[in-house]
Amino acid sequence: DEPSSGIAQRETEALGQLLENLKRDLNATLVIIEHDIPLIMGLADRIVAMDAGSVIAAGPPDVVRHDPRVVEAYLGGSIEAIERSGTRATPNGSATAESAPPNEALSSIPGLSPRREAALLAAFGTVDGVRHASDSQLQAIPGIGPAVIRRLREVLG
Repeated sequence: DEPSSGIAQRETEALGQLLENLKRDLNATLVIIEHDIPLIMGLADRIVAMDAGSVIAAGPPDVVRHDPRVVEAYLGGSIEAIERSGTRATPNGSATAESAPPNEALSSIPGLSPRREAALLAAFGTVDGVRHASDSQLQAIPGIGPAVIRRLREVLG
């Protein structure tokens, strides 16, 4: 149940590889409940997406990833949020401003990856918007659970 919740991006990447190795080496079926969309899309052969206790889509990752109900429920209508996973390079090799951490306060929060930071800012507009969001609004962001919310509250006040 949400194995990547509250861990750093590098740890999530290592976790993904570990789970993939377990699946392959044990020839096992894994059932994973996860809000980290890129992690689960990379691991799963089949995905069941739910919203408010109801199945909204099921099938191969590429089909579920582009289902409008999934995009709206998990990403607030932004398919770009699925693809965002940190800094992207421009053709000349420099980082894009869009993916650079916009505020040191958010960047300093343990377990808040650049992807989750970007999702928070996309949902709430500014760090101040994140600060004033309710716990339930914050938990609607994939990968933001109680532990991350507690750290957000400690850092942002």
